[in-house]
Amino acid sequence: MVMDTKRLRLFLGVRPDPETLKTLITAQQAMRQLKGFSRVRWVPPENIHLTLHFLGHLEERLAWDLRDKLVREVGAHVCHAQKMDHLIFFPSARWTRVVGVGGRPASAEYLALVQHLAAVLTELGIGVEKRKPYPHLTLGRMGSPQDMSAVSMEILSTELKVESVCLFQSQLQRGGALYSVVADYPLAPRDKAC
Repeated sequence: MVMDTKRLRLFLGVRPDPETLKTLITAQQAMRQLKGFSRVRWVPPENIHLTLHFLGHLEERLAWDLRDKLVREVGAHVCHAQKMDHLIFFPSARWTRVVGVGGRPASAEYLALVQHLAAVLTELGIGVEKRKPYPHLTLGRMGSPQDMSAVSMEILSTELKVESVCLFQSQLQRGGALYSVVADYPLAPRDKAC
């Protein structure tokens, strides 16, 4: 007899703080007015996040093991800020499917957090991507690739306050994904910056 095991589509990420979210919404509104952005499906404000690791579909038991382990692991890192200061087109400006804001260079604290989480995931047998971490927030997606190489726009530089890591569940629906927070893990306080 085969038992049906429930699987959850999960990722680890950071929700933007209210000040950063306000800046991102303002950027979305400004882009809507520019030629070239008419075919963008904008990410609703409540779905904007910084992905640290996409986990895919995990068996519910493994998801709860991860949830419990992260309580101990995330608190070993201090809260910090990651600069987000330029417009990004992914995978390229000539073949754009995703529009967002990015932050280079990645802060040392951000890289340490991402690498530590990768080690925790690997220890639990959860696969992680091997590419270099690049902090970015997706603001919109294209239904089909579009050439955005002629688009030029200055965006306001902002600092994303990384104060906690969230374990998100992603449920795919006809109108787009619905994200819900399964657990929220605070980072250790550093100073008044967080």
